[in-house]
Amino acid sequence: MAAAEQLNDGITGDKVPEAQMAALLGTPSLRCAPNEPETKYPSEFATSKAAGSSTASGDTTNASKAISKLSTILNSAMSEELITKNPAAILELPKRSKNEIDPFTLEEANLSIAKMHKHDHWPSTIYAAFFEFVFFTGMRLSEGLAMRWDAVDEEKRTTHVCLGVALGEVVERTKTGGDRFVLLNERAMHALKFAREYAERRKKGNGKVLETPFIFPPSQNSEYVKQTSDLHKQWIPTLKALNIRRRPPYNCRHTYATICIMSGMNPAFISQQLGHSVQMLLSTYARWINSSSDWSEMQKLQIGPKLVPVQISAP
Repeated sequence: MAAAEQLNDGITGDKVPEAQMAALLGTPSLRCAPNEPETKYPSEFATSKAAGSSTASGDTTNASKAISKLSTILNSAMSEELITKNPAAILELPKRSKNEIDPFTLEEANLSIAKMHKHDHWPSTIYAAFFEFVFFTGMRLSEGLAMRWDAVDEEKRTTHVCLGVALGEVVERTKTGGDRFVLLNERAMHALKFAREYAERRKKGNGKVLETPFIFPPSQNSEYVKQTSDLHKQWIPTLKALNIRRRPPYNCRHTYATICIMSGMNPAFISQQLGHSVQMLLSTYARWINSSSDWSEMQKLQIGPKLVPVQISAP
């Protein structure tokens, strides 16, 4: 079985020793030059069945917003004594369903990154570096988009995660409200090296914004990507061109988490890297944690039955 399959088999995946992590997450053999050409591919991509869960989640969100707005309007009507009671007060907000965790295989991640590196429009190749970075650091998309060069210590191979993109602005907070330091493996460092070369070429261009403190700028006319949904313009055509089953790009984070888990890494370390609690890690990725350790745990139970020799009485 290939290493990529071992890492991502959620039911029977073999446990990968920690010693192999450096090789599995090492610098890829492909050469990613900022100006490497490739044929065009269409940006359109029809909605697939895989988008069903995200659509349902969007419907739930819209329903919650509608009920909240209606209740606000009716409360105002009560204050104006137009009505005596708010009929929307008894309505329950629909519960949001959790997005399905559907990580990519290591092979799919590498193919996607390589495809983006070969984009014929060179400014778009920065997305290859961005997705390599989030695939192999486990950062949230909003955190990756807000990454600045002054937050990275390339000598110590760490980065300070304290910013996020929200509603078109870079804000000094992450989803969980706290900052953290993330260790950078070879793949993350490879992405930063490409981003450095990209930034140098960008300075020589004729766009409106030639220099930016952000590591993964979207084009020559903007400092940073304003919202995570803008990533779909690069993400969806890439998956379609490679015939990879469509999943939201947030699964890049889930891919990193499952790779670490299936490699037997310490849950406390993984949680620190991802920026949430150990309890959250165990509950979110229980399927992968169980599949990677079930039989190794069972082998600790060395208490076989005491066998009594069978004695058959003569007739």
